Order: sequence, then structure tokens, then C-alpha cells
Amino acid sequence: WSDSFDGDMAEIARMPDRITGAMVSRLQAQVEHSLIEQSRRKPGLAAYECLLRGIRHLRGYAPDDNDRAIDLFQQAIELDPDYGLAHAYRGFAEMVKHGYDNAPRDVLLKAREMIASAVRMDEHEGRSHWLLSIVCAYMDDVKAEESHCLRALALNPNDANAMATYGGVVASLGRHEEGLAYMREAMRLNPYHPEWYWITLGNIFYVMHRYEDALEAYSHRTSRGYWVWGRLAACYAQLGRQEDA
Repeated sequence: WSDSFDGDMAEIARMPDRITGAMVSRLQAQVEHSLIEQSRRKPGLAAYECLLRGIRHLRGYAPDDNDRAIDLFQQAIELDPDYGLAHAYRGFAEMVKHGYDNAPRDVLLKAREMIASAVRMDEHEGRSHWLLSIVCAYMDDVKAEESHCLRALALNPNDANAMATYGGVVASLGRHEEGLAYMREAMRLNPYHPEWYWITLGNIFYVMHRYEDALEAYSHRTSRGYWVWGRLAACYAQLGRQEDA
């Protein structure tokens, strides 16, 4: 609450959005840090700081953010070689750098092995299971994705990210109402959630043929990459709004 925001009169109309954006970003970071604080294994302070700084860059969109995240996760590993969560994020960041599902097969295999190694280091670290579930999703291994999501939730039932991911998984398996319920609960647990929650919610509505609701969910995304425009176009087409599509 101690931040100050400076601007001239010409910017006054945009100032509330700047303040809101800064607050939401800060709260998201606080939630992330709280979840990591619940970890059973406490690393050295320097390694922990590197991990948190790396996660901050991993959520960023600057051209060098992914590389900086990888460097910081690697520093955390060097400071504390047995820090499983640092290994997990190091593998995950490699996949992110290469574009998630656009990552080559060898990169996905490397990421999966690094995160699996982190799980072996600390079987009770729920966040590592969650990260592994995401990599499994991009490798089309739905069974493993579901299994690791469930394990993450069993270890930490209040992990909203794992719950949101699991909602998407069960919806993709045809259990639409169940998936929607998990997604709603994730949003309740973390009302200041990352924007990807809206994409997952929109995907669930889409497979339920609730295209108006899907449009509303997708429209919450402020930074719209091609994946968002494509989903919006699909919704408009399903509604017969060809010009909008």
C-alpha cells in the first residue's frame, strides 16, 4: 500500500487502471509466495529469493524474461542442489521459453524429466506435481496430467492453480459440470488470479456449447495473443456471427 503513482493531467483517465493493474500483480505475487511458503522443505534464504525472483520473471512478458527466469532458477539450484522446487521451475521455464505446446519434443522430454526429478527429491511438494501435470498436458498424456493434478490437490487442497488446471482436465474428459465447479472454486480461492484462469473457464464453457459465456470469459484477457483471438472467432462462428468471426 506504500506505492505512489505519478503522472500528469493528461494521464488522469488511465491512472485508475495503472493502480488496479499494480495491485492485482502484487496480490498475485503474494498468493504465489504464500503457497511456496507452505512447502515442507525450507531452502536457504538465498536460493529461496532466487526462486521467487525467477517466478516473477516467468510471469512477465519482456523479451528477456524467460531467460532471466531460467538463470535465476539455475542459481537457486547451484545454491541448494537438493531444492526440488527450483529444479521443477527450471524444467518448466525451459518449456515456457520454447512456447509451451510449440516446444520441440526433446525440450518437452527434458522439461518432464527435470520436473519428475524434482518430484523424486520431494514427493510431498504439491507445486512440483502441478508443474509436472502441465508438461504432461502438452505431451498429450492426459492420464498423467490428471494423476499429478490430483496429487497436487491432495497435498495442498488450497492451491488454486492446481484446482483451476484440474477443472480444465476433467472438463476435457467430458465431465463438464464437475470441471466448471472446480474452476469456480479456484476463482473463489484466488479472486486475484492470473489471466489464464479466464482462458480455462472459457474453454470449459466452449465445450459445454455455452458460447456467450465463453465469449465473456475470453474477453477478460487483457493481453490477447493469437490463441485468444482464435477462441473468440470460434465462439462468434458458433453463434452465427460470421462478420465478427
